[in-house]
This record gives sequence, C-alpha cells and structure tokens, in this order.
Amino acid sequence: MCEVPVPAGGAGPAPADRSARAVIVVDVGQVCDSCGFRVPLLEHVDDRDLRTQWSGRKTHEELPAYRATRNAASIDGLPALDQRVGPREETA
Repeated sequence: MCEVPVPAGGAGPAPADRSARAVIVVDVGQVCDSCGFRVPLLEHVDDRDLRTQWSGRKTHEELPAYRATRNAASIDGLPALDQRVGPREETA
C-alpha cells in the first residue's frame, strides 16, 4: 500500500489523483437492458485527461468547496459520499 499525504485540517488522506472518483460496490439482483442491435462497436484507444486537467486548475481549497456545493447529492437526490472520509481498503 502506498503512503498518501494528509491535507491540512486532517480531512483524511488526499487521493494521489486530485480528481479521483469514488467506486461504490453493490450487489445487483437483476439488470435489464435493450438488445444492443443498434449499439456501435467501440474500441478503447486511451483514457481522457480532461478531469485531471480540470482539477489541476483548482486549488486545494476550491476542490472541497466545489464537491460540497455541486456533489452533495446524486442526480436522483440520494446523499453523496462524505468527503471527510478517506478511502477504505477493499474487504474480501
């Protein structure tokens, strides 16, 4: 496991990539989708760096403020992850 610096204020470990996203693990009972006949074939060429560029233009104070005002709830109104909590280790 790598060591991650703790930001001023002790808000928990800062992610190595300041624009890192959360991963939420769920148990899924059923999935429904369409047949996919009109879905084009896609090939992964490379990862986009727009999120990293965007977060690089923000200060350490601006990122938490943005998340608190813009990411407090999901698009369907569910509460977001608590930004003060650091990453958890995966359990088997």
